[in-house]
Amino acid sequence: MEFGQQGYADVVYLPKPQGERGALLLTGTDMSSINAAGHFVLDDVAVAKLLQLLKAGAREPISYFEVLQKIKLRVNTEQGYEIIAHRLPRP
Repeated sequence: MEFGQQGYADVVYLPKPQGERGALLLTGTDMSSINAAGHFVLDDVAVAKLLQLLKAGAREPISYFEVLQKIKLRVNTEQGYEIIAHRLPRP
């Protein structure tokens, strides 16, 4: 990984321990990657692609998931993101 040119972010939606609703966690290898994860979850086109990947309809509740993204950085600002892996927890 070339520092300042690419990073990784993890977007995770998991149930809370008490079982009520869920928690959305955003992590990354640096602040720019975490910022990109935030942009990802607010990007309608990216979320539509995520729903398609998770095989969920737009009006259905989203199942719990984890998505790993490769972030392209430019002068420590995100330029784009690409989903490189995903998984759904076992029921």
